[in-house]
Amino acid sequence: MSGTPSTHGQRAGQQALALLQQGKLKEAEIIYEQLVREGTGSHVVFGNLAVLRRIQGRTREMIALLRQAIACDCNTPMPT
Repeated sequence: MSGTPSTHGQRAGQQALALLQQGKLKEAEIIYEQLVREGTGSHVVFGNLAVLRRIQGRTREMIALLRQAIACDCNTPMPT
């Protein structure tokens, strides 16, 4: 799923963000991890998953995800 996100990826990203904002961390985590496994190129996905990891107290994973977010092509559209 690198490059332009698919419609599925966009919808999934929206859903995961809504779940994260509602405090439904496990549900958001499942979606974000799936997007990462599918090869997302979205810095937003990595950044939001990093936020989730911080909330969970998983600091080392948060740092690794932030590094991935920084390395992403910022021209890749966000899942909106």
